[in-house]
Amino acid sequence: MGPGPGPKSYRSGEPAAVRALRTPRTHVQAPFPPSRLVTPLSEPEALVAVAYCAAYADGAMGAEEDARLDEHLSECRALQRCDPATLDAARRKVARLASEEGDAALLSAAAQALPQPMRETAFCLAADITLADGDIAEEERAFIGRLRKELQVEESLASRIVEVVLIRNRA
Repeated sequence: MGPGPGPKSYRSGEPAAVRALRTPRTHVQAPFPPSRLVTPLSEPEALVAVAYCAAYADGAMGAEEDARLDEHLSECRALQRCDPATLDAARRKVARLASEEGDAALLSAAAQALPQPMRETAFCLAADITLADGDIAEEERAFIGRLRKELQVEESLASRIVEVVLIRNRA
């Protein structure tokens, strides 16, 4: 399947799905437990889940994080293979599972669904969304650390990714 119709194509779906992803969430405090999700996530759903949880790492999605979330979901090559209806369905599913099961279970399921090379990509995506405002709150720092462990990203690589993201977001 080819790329979607354009960078903002996922917004053309159901408004409820978009609103659900922008609803304030509480951030993940504890280490991610093994997934309790009955329904496994597909790779696109797992990427959306990581991005969604990253946007709410400090308990609320700020304007910069919202814009970066939109940017990444529209530009991510793995997600461009999805038609807009599939991406909207993934967004709705992620929002529902986060609400019903919690962010920790959602992230654990996402990590299980991603092959190792995509875990590094997901970590980079999450770091960029979480740090979009150029600041790193304590909750965001803790989230990034727990996510690195959950996704099994090497600490040295994770540090380099965070450093580059912080430099990028200073401008």
